[in-house]
Amino acid sequence: MDQLQSYVAAGRVQLAVVPVSVLDYEDHGRSTIAAKAMLSLPPSEMVYAWTANKLTDTASPAAGESLAANMRAAEAIGLRGTPTFLWKTATGKDGRADGLPGNLEAVIAALVK
Repeated sequence: MDQLQSYVAAGRVQLAVVPVSVLDYEDHGRSTIAAKAMLSLPPSEMVYAWTANKLTDTASPAAGESLAANMRAAEAIGLRGTPTFLWKTATGKDGRADGLPGNLEAVIAALVK
């Protein structure tokens, strides 16, 4: 997230964070708790709470269904890990990176006509 902040701040990129839970087998269910906590916040507050370790174990009643919908979307795109980036290039082609792209500037350049 930190690597993308300058692009977001400069208005070069719009970033949507979609909470999913894929690491429960490694973290004994903490991924699901964190994803539900994020989904209980307004979208404008999710990233800050997550990166600043401000998430609580409290989830809204709707968080479970929101997470289930996100997991269905993740399955539909064949999510292999996080982060996963999806974008349209300036020529309309689909772009995808599983994990943080090695050359962010090249990805950003592909977005601009």
